[in-house]
Amino acid sequence: MNDKQSIEAFSRAFDELSNTTYLLAEKKIAAVLKAIAVSDILMELFAFCTKDFDYDREKKNYFVKGDNIDGKYLLPPDSRTIIALSFTLLYRIDVKEEEFFRVLSDYFCQGDLNLAFKRFSAEFLKPFKVEVLSAVGAMISGVTDEPRVVAKRPAEKPAISFSDAALIKDLLKKSKGIILQYKIEPELKADLMALYDNFDQALFESDPDRIKVAFLGYKYSTLYHRKLDVSVNKIEDILKSCGVL
Repeated sequence: MNDKQSIEAFSRAFDELSNTTYLLAEKKIAAVLKAIAVSDILMELFAFCTKDFDYDREKKNYFVKGDNIDGKYLLPPDSRTIIALSFTLLYRIDVKEEEFFRVLSDYFCQGDLNLAFKRFSAEFLKPFKVEVLSAVGAMISGVTDEPRVVAKRPAEKPAISFSDAALIKDLLKKSKGIILQYKIEPELKADLMALYDNFDQALFESDPDRIKVAFLGYKYSTLYHRKLDVSVNKIEDILKSCGVL
């Protein structure tokens, strides 16, 4: 899948999310994240935008709620914060670190969850999509002022211990064996193997930001292959314990 095709797939998944109902929204969020995971250019964009991003601080800045007033979402003034904050919130909803019900109730309250979701779609999702498509369009045309994310120098200190890295690599090897047995289209299998190699290289370089993004790509590429759940969950637990996620 080339950049244009992956962006079109992302846009379709995003439109399905924006036009769905509250009850189906979390499933659609997972589909959007999967579309991001299999796109090199989108993963590059999110790696750049989320580098050194303080989610908890920025959430307090732009999701405001007073004692006697309804909460609301304030659109950040710059595209990088919009992209990083939106992506991270969707990811946290997907992994159950944020309660979607609570987000809608606290900051998009309309007295009805479906109406709250429509407001969420208009005020939160739409600007996110606009900024993402604008950014990748600039990246493709080569007119962006923001640097393309490239391989970085190894971090001075390991992001995770050697023993944890070895355990993750063992889990990855098991997953690779399963991937090779998949009865799926060769192009999709090649995409999965590319994401596997990207994650393995990130572990070697020991760069926390790259490890995080590479893992998310790996995770969502295998989202619907249930045999990999045990390995993915174990890897995620290790990365969380190390502070990478």
